[in-house]
Amino acid sequence: MTESGQVESGHARRRRVIPRLLPVTRLGRYSVGLLVASTALIAVGNGLAAAGQEGPGFNPWLALTIFPGALSAVLAGVTAAFSIFRRRERSLLVFLALLVGLFVTWFNLAGVISGD
Repeated sequence: MTESGQVESGHARRRRVIPRLLPVTRLGRYSVGLLVASTALIAVGNGLAAAGQEGPGFNPWLALTIFPGALSAVLAGVTAAFSIFRRRERSLLVFLALLVGLFVTWFNLAGVISGD
């Protein structure tokens, strides 16, 4: 009992975590930056493909945009996972980076497994 006569429950109050839009931690900012870079690179690659930049065999212009875009999306997901689970980041953009990273990883693995 306290001096005022109230009974203490012995449990610490948990603070309610409110998700933010922008990241707070350094890893969270890196993951959002990688997400922006991957979005820009993939958009440029799609624009090149729509403009007719496809051809027989290897096309270096598409490879120099699509591959780094996919790689930065996967790295954004890995960085987001570290910032969420290690640094307790609760930003909505970091969760979006994690989802995009998982999505790109899933489709890359499906393409490798199926042989396409």
